Amino acid sequence: MKKFTKFAALFLTLALVFSFAACSNQGKTAKAPDGKAPEAKVTIVGDWKCSIDMSKVIEQSMEDSGKDVAQYFDFSGLKMVMNLTFKEDGTVRMSADAKKLIEDIRQPMKDGLVKYIESLGMTEEDFESASGMKLSSMIDELVNQMASSDDLAMEKEGKYKLEGDKLFLIEDGEEFKDDDYCTITLSADEFRITEIHGELEDDDTFETMKNVLPLVFTR
Repeated sequence: MKKFTKFAALFLTLALVFSFAACSNQGKTAKAPDGKAPEAKVTIVGDWKCSIDMSKVIEQSMEDSGKDVAQYFDFSGLKMVMNLTFKEDGTVRMSADAKKLIEDIRQPMKDGLVKYIESLGMTEEDFESASGMKLSSMIDELVNQMASSDDLAMEKEGKYKLEGDKLFLIEDGEEFKDDDYCTITLSADEFRITEIHGELEDDDTFETMKNVLPLVFTR
């Protein structure tokens, strides 16, 4: 449950990188006798998309490593899109473009490193002379290493069940557990993951993960 729920909530941290069209089974809505369209059936089945602001997650991860360095970096505007497809047979597919996020990190990472180097009373040239490596090459190597990680193959399939406001998610081969679920709100065109319960709360990165809640998905 832990790995799958992390992915579901799209809580990527800098340490780990660094959780569409309308519902496919939704036909045209018939007109009610008074000429008004009846309310759409509320169902989680279909395709959903969420644009997640990753800046707070990345910045928090850097602060955890050292606030004196983190203050020089600005990752505002970094987003990652997550897609969820819930099927009527109880299966769910998740995907996200994590590699694009990694590429988007490149420039703010360089800008932040330059500011940090300058705070030490050095120029970029001084740093490169002392380290024996070009700053741009150092960043390229780090970004390429991130982008080639198997962890960024952000596609998973599993199973789900919805009981009231509780959404249970598991990987294939796992069993549903009563205490492991996401609290959600659901309407015809939007659902939100507002809380995570169970094994994830025992994870060291939970405090960082809460920075992206609620996750708002739309069709």
